[in-house]
Amino acid sequence: MAVVLTGCHAKMYTGDGEFLQKLALVATGFMADPEKSFLQHIDGLLGLFLHFYPVPVFIFGNAVTTWHFKNITCHNEMIVDFFTGYNGGITEDAIKGVLRSCLKQVNWPVNFNDAALLQRHNLS
Repeated sequence: MAVVLTGCHAKMYTGDGEFLQKLALVATGFMADPEKSFLQHIDGLLGLFLHFYPVPVFIFGNAVTTWHFKNITCHNEMIVDFFTGYNGGITEDAIKGVLRSCLKQVNWPVNFNDAALLQRHNLS
């Protein structure tokens, strides 16, 4: 899963480096609880996705935003890496390239999503 953070919105994608599917686009104007920070809302949404799809997560954004997210997230154990230097202008092709390269390096199983889902629901 890839999460692209900016100061005012976040995009979430799932994919394996060859295929990429946008899951969500969240903007600051859509926050249900103004008491929580924008990044806390994104972390909560990430938690919902990870509950059903426990896959590795890659975070993209600028250095400041990714640093703040790293310090507030409850999901550090699922985050493989933080990629700084992106101010929301990263293309989907660039995200695919990073995912392809990183998943190949750790030799992640091609069917990781299916295996994780089966295990999560005690179906394996």
